[in-house]
Amino acid sequence: MNKTIKSSLIALAGLAVCASSASAVATANGDLLIGFYQLNAAGDAFEPNTYVFNLGAAATFRENTLTGVSVSTINPGIASSNIGAELATAFGANWAESGNVRWGVVGGLDQTTVGLVGGELQGTSYVSRAATAYQNAPSSAGPTGVNGTSRSFLRNNIEAFRVGSNNVGTDIGNDAGALITTISSISTFEDFVPLAGSSQFGIAQNILGDFTAGNIDGQEGSLDIWRLVNAMSSAALASSGTDLTSGLGTGNAVLQTGQFIGTLNIDGAGNLTWGAVPEPSSALLLGVLGMMGIARRNRSAK
Repeated sequence: MNKTIKSSLIALAGLAVCASSASAVATANGDLLIGFYQLNAAGDAFEPNTYVFNLGAAATFRENTLTGVSVSTINPGIASSNIGAELATAFGANWAESGNVRWGVVGGLDQTTVGLVGGELQGTSYVSRAATAYQNAPSSAGPTGVNGTSRSFLRNNIEAFRVGSNNVGTDIGNDAGALITTISSISTFEDFVPLAGSSQFGIAQNILGDFTAGNIDGQEGSLDIWRLVNAMSSAALASSGTDLTSGLGTGNAVLQTGQFIGTLNIDGAGNLTWGAVPEPSSALLLGVLGMMGIARRNRSAK
């Protein structure tokens, strides 16, 4: 559905949107947002429901050094890291197995930003790429060659999506997320990921992932998150005071190239986690060693 048609439908949906706005998810400049949408069975059209989940400030996740934890461990403002019931409401009970639900992550600072916010300048953006391994290092190829013009397109499209999602839609069980129909907002997630063509959010970078049973170490889906810093030049970036480091990345951020900040995972139950967790065998071994330690201390105490 193109934006002209959607704009004409806003009036029809307005009352419903206003009625639900008190329960909708709030978004703020600098937030990191997960967008979910669904294709029809033939894969040639969008279904009406989208779901947006706000992880909170992107800078919080950029600075994080923890792995194998829930997203609410990194951002305690998230009441629950489980969105399984919400995804089932939005896309059906088989959302993880249907093969027609897609997700992606975008975020960053918009054109209203003045000075440094969270250690970043206006136009810094975050995008995701489908991960190929469940580990504490990037397994996807990060964005490259994203020049100033492309960064501007990216910033403006992410801004349009964030603003279009702000206080719109319906809370269907998790205060950090909202179900938003494609006629209730001019800028829902699927507007920026066209069915045809390689451009997503205005740049020629594939930011999406899909769900596959047991995709990576039992996860339904995993996305590497990449940061694209912004400045007029490399010299301007170096002198700007921008925080060039990432808690889980290596080296300093540079212009036009993505900087890894972590991997977002979802399992078939809808649990959102960040980074790798121990393999089951490793976790079992740690548990056995722990019990041995407890037993040894108990014997020593006798």
